[in-house]
Amino acid sequence: MAENNILITEPQQLNDIRIWPLPFFRPDTTVRIVSRDVSPDQKNAWEKQLNQHVIDCGCELAGMGVIMGVVAYLLWIIFGPTKLAALNLTHLWQGLAVAIIGLSFGKIWGLIRARMRLSEVVQNIQERWNQDSDSSSDVLPSPVIEK
Repeated sequence: MAENNILITEPQQLNDIRIWPLPFFRPDTTVRIVSRDVSPDQKNAWEKQLNQHVIDCGCELAGMGVIMGVVAYLLWIIFGPTKLAALNLTHLWQGLAVAIIGLSFGKIWGLIRARMRLSEVVQNIQERWNQDSDSSSDVLPSPVIEK
């Protein structure tokens, strides 16, 4: 899979970072901050935070959604009006549909949560970066370096 380096030279560029919904189609993404305004330790900390959140795709909640759907379906089979003795192929399809619905809800909720977390991290970094750059406004802007 191709590697996708995102080079950030200004705080506003952080708004362009996106989360890929499907992890197997996502390029290996690395966010790098290239700026003289930011100390190396701060850069490393921010890059670590950003790289942790940029790879989040909501899959953990999708998995939980499937499990909750299957458990709910099994409880319905055991305690509902059908009971275990009357199971047939139609019930299998219903169980599959419930699992897919659980997966879908979990995935959607996971993506929303991942985007909210990334947005929060981006906003915190932008605020801090803008504060730091205001205090050192005599530093020249850094060039974009691609490797």
